[in-house]
Amino acid sequence: AIAAANAYTLALKSDGAVIVWGAGGDGQTNVPLAAQSSVRAIAAGDFHIVALKNDGSVVAWGWNGSGQAVVPVAAQNEVKAIAAGYEHTVVLKNDNSVIAWGGNGNGQTNVPIAALSGVTAIAAGDFHTIALKNDGSIVAWGWNSAGQTTVPVAAQSGVVAIAAGYEHTVALKTNGSVVAWGNNQLGQTTVPLAAQSGVMAIAAGGWHTVALKTNGLIVAWGDNSSGQIIVPVAAQSGVTAIAAGGGHTVALLGFVPLLPSLKAQPSGNQLILTWPTNAAGFTLQSTLSLTPPTTWTDATNPPAVVGAQFTVTNSLSGSGQFYRLIKP
Repeated sequence: AIAAANAYTLALKSDGAVIVWGAGGDGQTNVPLAAQSSVRAIAAGDFHIVALKNDGSVVAWGWNGSGQAVVPVAAQNEVKAIAAGYEHTVVLKNDNSVIAWGGNGNGQTNVPIAALSGVTAIAAGDFHTIALKNDGSIVAWGWNSAGQTTVPVAAQSGVVAIAAGYEHTVALKTNGSVVAWGNNQLGQTTVPLAAQSGVMAIAAGGWHTVALKTNGLIVAWGDNSSGQIIVPVAAQSGVTAIAAGGGHTVALLGFVPLLPSLKAQPSGNQLILTWPTNAAGFTLQSTLSLTPPTTWTDATNPPAVVGAQFTVTNSLSGSGQFYRLIKP
């Protein structure tokens, strides 16, 4: 997995270790011992870093001016997703509730009632916070200087992934299209035709937006003052993950593992199925019986990207269900 901030980049290795490079004036490049193994997800704030461990605990380091790097007791276990803003941190608990702490000058850590249950993904802009609900709707709160927390009609249903930049918000729809709103001073919310279909992941930088297509191609738009939307030749194919910082873009390249691990975890009346984002191109299928002849059916809801995992949430039924991943 990869993440990008204002002036630094971090990567999560397959052995669970975190590597950071770039600006480190606030200690963000000094990876603590606790984040050198058993990490499963990473998030980059402007000047602080958050890591999620395999045991559901959270490690944070770097700038702590507003307490954003001090993990409260409520977020020290049973966490399944993380996000980081300019001076605040957000986590998603196993019970699908959101906890936020740190700077709250714009209400970005005042979690509304709607985000205390049924949340499947989270994102943090500089001073605003976004939550994706299990019904495909979005809850947004905090700084609304450019309308970044005013969710448009097009993003009020059918959303599978979210991202947040400095003053803009981005959503990925079930049909593979991208919706963006908020500050459009540099065209970061003007979604190009190429990102209106076939998109499987999104990222929001300070003033630019990036989309990853199902064919491994990158589409980027908005601020180009540092060349952050000019995709280099090396990143024009085989991309498996994307990240966007203040003025730079990062792409993860690599071969798809032959046997990605499909994991299933019950949560209330739902079953959460996950597999690594570096296993792009796989389709989730299900069947009611393994007795021949077996009929496999493609999952109707496309996967969302949560941390370093593709995630599909299904309602539990009374009958048995079998799942598999298949690559056409």
